[in-house]
Amino acid sequence: MAPSTEPTKYYRIAVNGASAAANLTVTMSSPSCTPTPEAFIGFQTSDEAAKGQQVLLTAPLKEVRKRLKEWMKQDNIKVIFPDSPEPPTQGQSLWHLTPQSKEKININLDFSVMASVSEVRKTIGQHVGVVDQCEGCSLSINGYDDGPRELWDMPEVVSFFRMLIEEGVLGILKMPKLANPASVVCEGSFGAMEVFLIANGYKLGHVIVNKNLIARFWAGVEAGNQIISERYYRV
Repeated sequence: MAPSTEPTKYYRIAVNGASAAANLTVTMSSPSCTPTPEAFIGFQTSDEAAKGQQVLLTAPLKEVRKRLKEWMKQDNIKVIFPDSPEPPTQGQSLWHLTPQSKEKININLDFSVMASVSEVRKTIGQHVGVVDQCEGCSLSINGYDDGPRELWDMPEVVSFFRMLIEEGVLGILKMPKLANPASVVCEGSFGAMEVFLIANGYKLGHVIVNKNLIARFWAGVEAGNQIISERYYRV
């Protein structure tokens, strides 16, 4: 029998100092989270990942180092050392279901504000597997190309974007590259930050994204990741 050519799926643990944050969402893609850890350890079952996390959190440092060397030699465990790890933070690690080093594939979700919740879920479900192989989706709203008002000035669009966020869309949209503070300018389609701002009543081109707003945005992305994980990646 020929060996399988299917990509291996992993349950990941991000190791950073004394922290060992688990992502028990199965994924075939390269791992990514904030802050960037010292190492990612991938196990092929959730039970193995949970046991590995327990070792990392409770075992003496000498035992952890010994176990890490053993894991690096095993074909069924994937250990990755990122090039530029970041210092540990006091908050939780934020896993990205759409990792940041991806092929340049452009995916646009074209919605109507009349779309129902079931239609939105169907569209998201059709794209989560593809999004996992690129940098994330953008989205556009059809039917308003020639209107005199901007989309963020239309109550029905603002309301629709709020519904999209409730359905987890921030978990699959393109992530911004933000300075602090940063100005957000719309370029025709919307990524995660644009959707977040419009849903919260901001007018693009007239908002400076400060530290507090960035923190609120990342909390929304984390919630979106959780929704996508539970609804579409459950195995």
